[in-house]
Amino acid sequence: MKRALILGINGTFGSHVAGALIEKGYTLRALVRNQKQLNEGLAGVEQVVGSVGDPMILAEVAKGCELVVYGVNPAAYDWEHKALPWLENVARLAEEKAMTLVFPGNVYVYDPAEGSQFSEESKLHPVSRLGAIRKSMEQRLRVAAENGAQVIIVRAGDFIAANAKSAWLQSLLKRSKKGYLLACPGDREVKHSWAYLPDLAATVAELVEQRGEMSAFNEFHFKGYQHSIEQMASTIEQVTGKPVKITGFPWFVIRLIAPFSVLYRGLYEMRYLWQTEINLSEEKLTSQINKTLPHTPLSRALQDAALI
Repeated sequence: MKRALILGINGTFGSHVAGALIEKGYTLRALVRNQKQLNEGLAGVEQVVGSVGDPMILAEVAKGCELVVYGVNPAAYDWEHKALPWLENVARLAEEKAMTLVFPGNVYVYDPAEGSQFSEESKLHPVSRLGAIRKSMEQRLRVAAENGAQVIIVRAGDFIAANAKSAWLQSLLKRSKKGYLLACPGDREVKHSWAYLPDLAATVAELVEQRGEMSAFNEFHFKGYQHSIEQMASTIEQVTGKPVKITGFPWFVIRLIAPFSVLYRGLYEMRYLWQTEINLSEEKLTSQINKTLPHTPLSRALQDAALI
């Protein structure tokens, strides 16, 4: 029996990967802070209440599991105190149990000045505090791969998905009386990396199925969509037939509140991602899977995510 442990099943990445693994025949167990009713597609998942910060609970809930999906994320950008300790517990578990650990990478680890195209061979050179934390997390995963675990990092851009409350596009795009308002956090013509979660999750599940052919440490880039705010607006207008007004983003408000809020400080710190490009090349991923990758047209993705 194929069995996996999902950490963060109530989050966007964890829930979508869980659904994709169920389609591959996996039996799932989830460690959750509070037990709640999961969506219909995840109804059969066994939920265990506990914290990823507790190594003893982790070890207990992981019994019989060969795979662990790391979908937890400290709320409100509070990574400084939780991100590395949480990952440390899971990395040690994967080392001790010789588990495969799936980890969602992001673009924070790159310096846009060294781009705009980034492959798996690109150096990790973060230019922000949050990026430095993510680099440290990935370095810890390399150590885990040397100590008995198998690691699969799948790097992608900002998520597009239904009910993804913390995703950027959910906040930027709003309906208006005549059409839509789309806030632009940077240069409206600069491309930005986006990932439609159902496509990303299906890709992760395909990689998991091939893990027996992989080495101990694996990193793959998921290209997704590379669209500017202007291109996003044009797509929405074509699909809906309604006008999209591109508006400014209130960075001045974010900057004023930042000294008093971990969340707003994190948001302001990552402002540079909207002013320059970090595009992901996925040749390695295509070569590994060796078949057409899931790729929902952006117009359909926006509709399925109930954004338009």
